[in-house]
Amino acid sequence: MKLFGSLITTGIIIGLVWTTALAQPNAEILVAEGTQSKVTASAKNAVSHVNSVIEKQLSKASSADIQDAKVTYTNERKAETIKLVGLTERQAISLVPSLWQRFQSTLSIQQHLKRNPKKVYVVYQNFSADYQTADITIGYDIKEFGGKHQPVNVQYTPHEVLLNKGRYGEFELAQAWQNIDYRRPVSKVIEIHHLSNSKPDSAEVFVIYGSE
Repeated sequence: MKLFGSLITTGIIIGLVWTTALAQPNAEILVAEGTQSKVTASAKNAVSHVNSVIEKQLSKASSADIQDAKVTYTNERKAETIKLVGLTERQAISLVPSLWQRFQSTLSIQQHLKRNPKKVYVVYQNFSADYQTADITIGYDIKEFGGKHQPVNVQYTPHEVLLNKGRYGEFELAQAWQNIDYRRPVSKVIEIHHLSNSKPDSAEVFVIYGSE
């Protein structure tokens, strides 16, 4: 089964926005080293906007603000876990499109699906100190498979919504990341891509704060 190619394009844009927002001097290098043909003026505007959001948030942050935010957040909802079967790699976030390509071509994953899946998950966690690298999982709910598989357990609540479920373009998905509160420790960012006939139909994005 082949997922629609826009998910790879989405990965390219998100990788660019995320990495350049937190490593501003490297922005032009990233564009020059292979993403130039994929990035439009809209993507560059998204990068600029994310930069300004991060700077404003960090400049206003205080230890009291961060502590209060963590206490409020952790009391919101009971923790829930989903079991994912797919690929997990620790790599640069800018390289997530290559993980998408491997995921789509890994027969041991695609051939064991019981039916066309309804969702595909992308989980970013265990970020490096500079947020350039993370453990990235792309996978399906284990319920979509027949036989035995070794899943990755992902706690996905309590979370905060960055983008409500809906139909979005690549740049809209990438710009949702500007709503992350960078004053707080980021534990996970989770994208859920809802599928119809094996093609992306809608998406939603969550963030989980705090240390695990």
